[in-house]
Amino acid sequence: MKTADIESVANKQSHRCYASIPMDISNMMNVTFVQCNIFYASIIMDISTMINVVTTQRHRYCAGIPMNTSITTNVLISQLGTSCSFDSPGLARNEPTPGKR
Repeated sequence: MKTADIESVANKQSHRCYASIPMDISNMMNVTFVQCNIFYASIIMDISTMINVVTTQRHRYCAGIPMNTSITTNVLISQLGTSCSFDSPGLARNEPTPGKR
């Protein structure tokens, strides 16, 4: 977890069980870690410029998941605009709309 420039980050978690998590907390200010039933293993997070981030996590099980928040956000945003053939029931992707030729 690379958290060089984080200010006012609250990460609520309890019952800590960590394995292989690199952390650089050289310039962190006002960071609170309260962890609830979270089990991590080999998780790499690059959140160096995040400010005022509140993350509440409960009962999550993660293993070997590298996280880059900018890529994760871009993937989520790009998936919101996709369409599927079942978006309009009864229409296939290449079929014309009823009433239009």
